Amino acid sequence: MNLEFRNLYMPSFFTTKKIKPPKSLGEVLRGRRKKLDLTLRQIERLTKIKKSYLVALEKNNWHQLPSEVYISGFLNTYSKTLKLDSKSILKEFKREHQTHQNIQKNALKNPQEIKVNRIYLTPKMVVVGVVILAALALSGYLWFQISGFASPPNLNITEPSSAEIKTSSDKIKIAGSTDVDSSVSLNSQAIPVDISGNFEQSVSLSKGINVFEVTSTNNAGKKTTKILQVMVE
Repeated sequence: MNLEFRNLYMPSFFTTKKIKPPKSLGEVLRGRRKKLDLTLRQIERLTKIKKSYLVALEKNNWHQLPSEVYISGFLNTYSKTLKLDSKSILKEFKREHQTHQNIQKNALKNPQEIKVNRIYLTPKMVVVGVVILAALALSGYLWFQISGFASPPNLNITEPSSAEIKTSSDKIKIAGSTDVDSSVSLNSQAIPVDISGNFEQSVSLSKGINVFEVTSTNNAGKKTTKILQVMVE
């Protein structure tokens, strides 16, 4: 019997091509900034947005940023500085932010089941546990005693009344109080403190987001910092 073998291999007419996933909002901002050859420090000076916030925007770390209204203000200012379409940027932010919130809600609704293994205590384990607890208690006491000599200073901001405000004014007064032996700086610039520890400073505002960092430093070098964010409409 004659068997005829035919070539069962088909010629390869198709080639594989990697499909790149769409860029995230942060990747778009970072890519555009690098294309314009701008550093984060330069963007910080141009937009008055803190570098840490710019990093969070470029990494889509929304949880490291203030409320949604301030994120929108940051993105509006940043996108215009990069000569991007601010409306498209804000639309994409709302989409990504909503997705992020949905993931968090689902994680809360469906927590992972935690298996608990039974632990049987022996006399030796009890003794070891008591020794460890005693050591921890002693360490905590010593730490409390030492830190009491050099704890961070108190810092109370009375004006503005909230850490995040909106205004149409071009000026604002920042006032508050701290410990009598502490110095106060506003955005790294020293401001006067009276003998009772009170301070106040009038500052000019620019349109958009204005970020102020108020820091109190005591004689031991300990610091307390509070961030104020003022949006000028």
